[in-house]
Formats: sequence, structure tokens, C-alpha cells
Amino acid sequence: MELAEDLRVNDVTVVHEGAKATGEITVAKKAGMLGKGGDLALQLYYLKAGDNKIKLRGTKGKEGDSKVGTAIVLTVLVGIFGLMKHGKNAEIPAGTTLTAYVMDDTAIAISSSPASIDQGSGQISFTSEPAGGEIQIDGKFFGNTPAVLALAAGDHKVQVTTAEKAWERTITVSAGSKLVVNAILEDKKR
Repeated sequence: MELAEDLRVNDVTVVHEGAKATGEITVAKKAGMLGKGGDLALQLYYLKAGDNKIKLRGTKGKEGDSKVGTAIVLTVLVGIFGLMKHGKNAEIPAGTTLTAYVMDDTAIAISSSPASIDQGSGQISFTSEPAGGEIQIDGKFFGNTPAVLALAAGDHKVQVTTAEKAWERTITVSAGSKLVVNAILEDKKR
């Protein structure tokens, strides 16, 4: 499957239209005798964004048309041969739109090519000492250091923290900019 339109967060495109998604057919039952319709169900697993896999939750189900009433009428009219009437198989046609939801917060690494940065966003490369600090931008979790993120142009409150240490600044992002932030964490004030 593929993403039908750009995935945007805070007016920044983080995954472009056409990115590939993976799922699985979880139910596939053929139409049966006595007019029973078929069943088909699909579960979405993840969306590929560069080297990242964004976990998804979403399903799509379809039932084939039931012909039970027709089978009963045929049985009354022509006898036992009416029981052989089949329902219709279920089908999810190509191009069907499925709705999916992102399952977990996921940090997305943005490539350094200018084409990957929207006109209204900039790129920030985050590192920290010590490494592995949690990145929060404007109160939202964006992953752990090191990370490369795209942010909408404007001022952003950035925090990088570990259990014992913290770093906090306001960063101004300009459209098309590439910033490097090395957060040197200090002991938290008690």
C-alpha cells in the first residue's frame, strides 16, 4: 500500500505522499453454499519513512453479498439444488482508501537533501552530552538524541533531559535553515 497524501505534523511534511505501507490480510473466506457471502479483512502494520517504520493501527473489512434468501427460495422451487447457490466473494478494489492512525510517538530522521525540507520549515540536528537525552519541543516528545528533525519556521521551546540532567533553550528556526544543536546537559536543580 502507499500513503495517499503527505503526512504533516505542525505544518511540516514528515512523510511524503507515495511512501510505502505494510499490512496483512487477516481474514480471507470464500463465498459458500447456502448463499453465504465471503469475508475479507486487512490489518495495517507500519509506514516506511526513510529508514524508520511508523507503527500504524487500522483495519478494513469487507463482506461479500449474501444470497441466503435466494438460496431458500431456490430450494423451495427446485429442491436440494437450491442449496448449491453461492454468495459473492468479498473484494477490496485497488485504490480503496484506508484510514490509519499512528500508534506511537516516532522520531523521524529527515534526509539532509534540500528537497526534503519544506519551504516553511528548517532542519535541526540534535546531539547531547550525555547521549540519549529525550527531546521535547513545545511540550511534545520527539525522540532521543541523536536525531535529525524538521520543524516549522518560528520560535520553539526545546528541552533535552535525562533522569538527572536537563538542558532548555528557545530556538528560532528559519525556512530552509539547517541548525546543529549540541545540548550539554547539567544537573537538574532541586
